[in-house]
Amino acid sequence: MWASAKSNADGHFSGITGRPDMAEKADGNGQVRPEQVAIYVADLARQLKLMAERHDMPELAYLLDLVRAEAELKSRPEPRPHA
Repeated sequence: MWASAKSNADGHFSGITGRPDMAEKADGNGQVRPEQVAIYVADLARQLKLMAERHDMPELAYLLDLVRAEAELKSRPEPRPHA
């Protein structure tokens, strides 16, 4: 089953379906943090990259690896300024 997500006016994702592990991480209002979405995207990109490599699609594999790397960066909490 494919996952779907809707972004509300604040840019937060809600209503993620098809991934029970993502739904379990949502708060009581169905909100999922951007870092959690980035982790999910990184995992999907990694899996898709492997598929592309297996089917001799090196350019697509390269682009998917860039997506994975960017998503991994976004999955890290932003550093807070020192007080």
